[in-house]
Amino acid sequence: MFETLGPGYYNGAFLGMIIALYVIFIGFTYVFMALAMQKVAKRLRYKKPWLAWIPIANMWLLPALAKMHWWPILLFFGGLIIYFVTILGSVFFMFASQPSVASIVLFMLGIIVYIIALIVFAVFSIVWQWKICERLKRPGWWAILLIIPFFGMIWMYVMWGMLAWGKA
Repeated sequence: MFETLGPGYYNGAFLGMIIALYVIFIGFTYVFMALAMQKVAKRLRYKKPWLAWIPIANMWLLPALAKMHWWPILLFFGGLIIYFVTILGSVFFMFASQPSVASIVLFMLGIIVYIIALIVFAVFSIVWQWKICERLKRPGWWAILLIIPFFGMIWMYVMWGMLAWGKA
């Protein structure tokens, strides 16, 4: 029975399993973070804790809970738009004609602007979480631990769990 299946069959099954695990992980993360952010918003007496469940609106919840400015979110989306325009423009230039130096420079400039926007947004995200920790009478430096590779991802769950369901 298995002799008729080629080696590509097993590779496809493995890839499907990896994608399924990834989707489950993303779903778990979304639900956990929404529950935690909603609970934190209620603890801080924010008027709209349900915003934690709306995918784009939950980005506005962090600066609101930290009582800080929200404009870095616009910088993030502006950088994202520049990134997509850069990618589409470079694809257009590559297939429409020979790639010129100007198209390559514009592509690189778009990527650099996007990376700068991501870095600025990441810094503000850490600052917002620092302020949220302080408002809940927790050490603000907990937020800095999020930038440590691998450990930061695990710490995100621990930190938000303690902020949401820990003793006040």
